[in-house]
Amino acid sequence: MKIIYLTIYFFLALSKSIYSQDNNSRIEWKIGSRPSEISLNQFVHFISKIKLDFPQQYSHPYIQNGWNFCKDTLFTEALIQFNMGFNSKNSNVDLLWGKGLAFAGLKNYDSSLTYLWSAYNLNVDNIYLIMSIGNIYEQMDLESKDFGKSKYLDSALEVYKNAFLLYPKYDYLFYCWGRALSAKGDFSESINKFNYAKILGYKVENDVIMRFADAGKKFLEASIIAELSGFNSRLDLLIYINVEEQNMFVSRNNSIVKAFRVSTGKTGSEYGAKMGTNQTPLGIHKIVDKIGDGAEFGSIFKSRRNTGRIAPIVKDSAGLLSKLHDYVLTRVFIIDGLEDGINKGRDMNGKLVDSKARCIYIHGTNNELMLGTPVSYGCIRMFNDDAIELFNLVPIGTYVIIE
Repeated sequence: MKIIYLTIYFFLALSKSIYSQDNNSRIEWKIGSRPSEISLNQFVHFISKIKLDFPQQYSHPYIQNGWNFCKDTLFTEALIQFNMGFNSKNSNVDLLWGKGLAFAGLKNYDSSLTYLWSAYNLNVDNIYLIMSIGNIYEQMDLESKDFGKSKYLDSALEVYKNAFLLYPKYDYLFYCWGRALSAKGDFSESINKFNYAKILGYKVENDVIMRFADAGKKFLEASIIAELSGFNSRLDLLIYINVEEQNMFVSRNNSIVKAFRVSTGKTGSEYGAKMGTNQTPLGIHKIVDKIGDGAEFGSIFKSRRNTGRIAPIVKDSAGLLSKLHDYVLTRVFIIDGLEDGINKGRDMNGKLVDSKARCIYIHGTNNELMLGTPVSYGCIRMFNDDAIELFNLVPIGTYVIIE
């Protein structure tokens, strides 16, 4: 059991690549394994720019106007232009393709695919058109209740597989193919596709999705070890806290559902962290109690009880006092260590290392300014809004890995 935490690197690389934001910024993360910064609008802009940069003669000015509006993600205006072109009986590939992308931008995916497939039937060799269809299917999967398991993702994978037969050396194809495989949970094959995309020249520095695939593979390996060690029949829900990067990740069924900025012990973190060291204990824990259901934002807790007082929240340097009291606020998660001599009971020298007895909590803080920096007295501090969200997200009994 003691070696489980050594194998669960779980999103360490990923935590380095989530946005280029200040340490004390809250992390916004979309449900699923793809971050919200990867948007369909960006893809439509990307395709439209390629189309407009490529010298060609459009059959009607309305069609070119429509593509310009797509590039600027003005999809309603684009549809108006394409419809005017359509009414002039110029039903060519450019018009059908552009109209399909405009409908996608408006989230009318069924109409989008109707027009895109019609365009494809007129030109089966256009790789950008093929990638448009694959990306629409991926977006439909992302927005479906069966994310990662939907028929749309299967369709996207089929599109990319067939595209490979036509364009076996297109780097962006392998990137999208790897992204779809990552969403499906096939991390090993996803990594293979990403690596080939890199060989072909795709720029992948600090790419969130590629880092997730690599971390997801390690997480699956760790889940198997944890299961064999008897910690849980299945780690369907798991909290992972990375002290190096000061981030927390929540995973459900092998997909990240949330990421949070945190603050851990100012004197460091250690396996076997002792009473009085103010260190954050590493290793495997479990949430054994949650306190504060319905408590007002900023409520001060003392000895695990709501005092009824509200603390001012420091969000910028103007509100930072020379000596800021360390309050436990809003929501409190009591965690208990599961590894004897490491974070439960006493070590071999008789020193207390018990996380629960040391009152190590996950909780909201009044010093939100310093989140992202290790400044706590051993607890895991969070933004108060994030503590409320986590409270509603995970039940008592959820495993917590601090690494």
